[in-house]
Amino acid sequence: MKRHIEREVYFGRQCGLPELERLGWSSTPRAADSRLGPHIHRNAYEICLIVDGAVQWWVGHEIHQLGRGDIYITRPDETHGGIDEVMHPCVLYWLILPRPGRKPLPGLTSAQTRALMRALADLQFRTFASSQTLRSAFTRLHHELRDRTSFSMISARAAFHMLLVQLLRDH
Repeated sequence: MKRHIEREVYFGRQCGLPELERLGWSSTPRAADSRLGPHIHRNAYEICLIVDGAVQWWVGHEIHQLGRGDIYITRPDETHGGIDEVMHPCVLYWLILPRPGRKPLPGLTSAQTRALMRALADLQFRTFASSQTLRSAFTRLHHELRDRTSFSMISARAAFHMLLVQLLRDH
């Protein structure tokens, strides 16, 4: 059994998707103290998918218990973290999506970008169950950024767009 934390982080500008600040994947086989203290993402959404395990996270005065297949979203500039700053045993994906401002997201029109950002801002629930399609979009995006084969960036951007659309549909 693995005892160490495995972690991969991809920075959007470095890997060819400047619209994405960061995509991460981690596997934490046992609870890790001080791995998830209070933090914020300036002008950016954080979207997490719990692939396996369970976590206890907070945002503001809300506490959320999340398990396999759950989505967790923090809005721009919200302070959030893990209960007692602990990252519980889990496997998860996370991505940091900055608000694009006046520029459209690459590959989308200004109207499409505004519609996606408005829909994200209007989400009622910060936690909900994900579909297999959404889980597959996270996995596809991760594999394309990691493997970097022919046409990876085209496929990664398509997976990212599918991820955003499916996230809104699943909600």
